[in-house]
Amino acid sequence: MFRIVQGIYNFLREKGHYIDYGALKKPIAKANTKSKKILKSSQAELYKNLQPEKRIIIKECVGYLKSKRLSESTISTYGHFILRFVDFTKDIPKIEWNIRTLELFLEKVIAYENYSISSHRQCISALKYFTAFCNVPDFDSQNIERPKKSRYLPVVLFKEEVIDLLQVTKNLKHRAIIGLIYSSGLRIGELLNLQLRDIDLDRNQLYVKQGKGRKDRTVVLSQVLKPLLHNYISTYRPKTFFVEGQQGNIYSASSVRSF
Repeated sequence: MFRIVQGIYNFLREKGHYIDYGALKKPIAKANTKSKKILKSSQAELYKNLQPEKRIIIKECVGYLKSKRLSESTISTYGHFILRFVDFTKDIPKIEWNIRTLELFLEKVIAYENYSISSHRQCISALKYFTAFCNVPDFDSQNIERPKKSRYLPVVLFKEEVIDLLQVTKNLKHRAIIGLIYSSGLRIGELLNLQLRDIDLDRNQLYVKQGKGRKDRTVVLSQVLKPLLHNYISTYRPKTFFVEGQQGNIYSASSVRSF
């Protein structure tokens, strides 16, 4: 590589060109290709600034989503995008909403603020429910296609790496959480809702109730993990949930993700 660069320098000098070596040593500033996200106001602030009739639309639509028996998490996510849409169209009467209004929202808000592909797909799912609820002529999102999912190979830890992770985790509660998530393949939400009565140490089983898709399932419990679980339960003495926060409440998902 050095010889190639040196050859270029020699060629330029022979042609009478001056080379500023000092400038070449300076790092080249990278172009900022990522669009700058707009700072999002809080949902409460957006809702508060809407006209009363627009607030009624959102409130009634949330009730509509509940009638479809969607999970609280899904309603919260869809509600966010519906609120953003209503805020985006706050100066446009509901009767004038149409397919182009939806396209502009996806272009000016979702794409411009650089939402992820998964969030973009969730937004379109939310709009499909919303347009069905509004029942306004030409305001139909059924033909709007979701962007294709990004496909990545999963990152899988080796057994030795998981053992190292558990060994360096000094907090007993944290170690029990990590061990149970890894050995039983639990989602964080499933772990937080896991109750003591759902753990059958004699049969080496966990009963996961109302997991993703509101489905129950049985999960095998690792024999190797049982001494750790016994130690954790006898030390912390949880009463209802396997892992509890202050005053016996459900532990915080953000706390799990932080450690």
